[in-house]
Amino acid sequence: MEMSYLPLILFTALSFTSLAFSGFGGIIIAIALGVFFYPIKTMLPILVPLTLLANSYLFIRYHRFIDKKLLFKTIFPLMILGLLTGIYLFDTMHGDHLKRIFALIVILISSKELYRNIHQRPEPASLSKPRSFIYIFGAGVVQGIFSSGGPLLVYVISKMNLTKAVFRSTLIPVWLVSNTILTTSYIFTDRIDYSTVRLSLMLIPSVIIGLGLGSFLHQRINEKGFKTAINILLLLSGCLMLVVK
Repeated sequence: MEMSYLPLILFTALSFTSLAFSGFGGIIIAIALGVFFYPIKTMLPILVPLTLLANSYLFIRYHRFIDKKLLFKTIFPLMILGLLTGIYLFDTMHGDHLKRIFALIVILISSKELYRNIHQRPEPASLSKPRSFIYIFGAGVVQGIFSSGGPLLVYVISKMNLTKAVFRSTLIPVWLVSNTILTTSYIFTDRIDYSTVRLSLMLIPSVIIGLGLGSFLHQRINEKGFKTAINILLLLSGCLMLVVK
């Protein structure tokens, strides 16, 4: 095991712990913390294929709860269009620009989540269709660039009065398909090669440990406190990304 990748091993475990614990996190945490050690374009081809393992397991287990009409008529068309746009931007943007844009996204997401967790302010019960469509397309763009479009999409879908089981299950194939497209694009652009596959395999124990630990903590620790700590960590990371070169 290469000691230079120890931070990524730890951050990956933290990401999947958060994902299993609260549904928030995914690889955004690993990228936000790992950016101080590795370029974003280096981390994504290593981390994105790992999400396919977790999402495949969840899809097999919970696919019967999927809202197929919502998924195929609304989410998929807009997400895929946004995803392709994001992939194009990822291929053409300079690394420093990617880092700063990602920092702003992390700051906005973590600030919003902190505000909601601390103040518990009620939000509008639903969004207009145009606004929902813009958010879903935007989630696809962010997913294509950083594989971190989850918070935007979750925000929109949470306004659609779905049951907890349908809400979670309908999102699973979105991440499964979008990250499959991302992984395929990385393969065809030679961003995934023997070295990235080797590192992805090295991180599988971190994924398993994170999912197991997150499930364990879900039964024993207050969700508000955990999510607040995670979002403070993300907010600090985003601020540091803007000032550290």
